[in-house]
Amino acid sequence: MSADHRRELVRQGTYVAADLEERGYPLVGIVRQLAREVAGIGDTGSDDGCAGCGTELVQPWTGRRRRWCSETCRRRKRP
Repeated sequence: MSADHRRELVRQGTYVAADLEERGYPLVGIVRQLAREVAGIGDTGSDDGCAGCGTELVQPWTGRRRRWCSETCRRRKRP
């Protein structure tokens, strides 16, 4: 699946979730989670681990990518 195709699926999924939320459907969270899962398909970035201990990180849907698994790891790795 190409990145453009995946991006379009995620966009459509979020539109469906927004529509379901307006209509009051209780399972809107599942649709949102599915859109997030589709967004993550095929990501092979090697920087998905904590910079301190290497633990795999769950990256946020939007915003800045996480580098540390905890405040402890961030402090431990500081120069």
